Amino acid sequence: MSPPRFDRDDPRIQAALTELRGLIAARYPEATFEVYDDVEDPEGIYLDATVDVESIFDVIDLVSDRMVDIQVDDGLPVYVVVSRPPERVAAMLREMPPVRRRRLDLADVLATPSTSPAPPFAAPPRAASAPAKGRPR
Repeated sequence: MSPPRFDRDDPRIQAALTELRGLIAARYPEATFEVYDDVEDPEGIYLDATVDVESIFDVIDLVSDRMVDIQVDDGLPVYVVVSRPPERVAAMLREMPPVRRRRLDLADVLATPSTSPAPPFAAPPRAASAPAKGRPR
């Protein structure tokens, strides 16, 4: 992996991270943060905010305008990633209704005649044409 092009210790990047962290922590004081810079696409500095919320979009909405200003106006490659704590994700998965899948037997699928009409783009079968008179075939 190539080293990052951007210095996470740059005072401007540190100020941007502090500002974004402050916006999130003011609304979600239980949020935890991690900064990393080993992502290649897009290359930059990432603030990972772990917040116990129903919808991560609430957190993204809180910081997205300022994050874009930092990227566009200040030219700093700073991104915010929001995730939920593993306990919240596990609880959400337990609350989901079970997915019921019907097991298909390939022999049954192949033996069932298709009732769907021919696709609209299919050309009708051509009738055999009679040879033209006077022309040998």
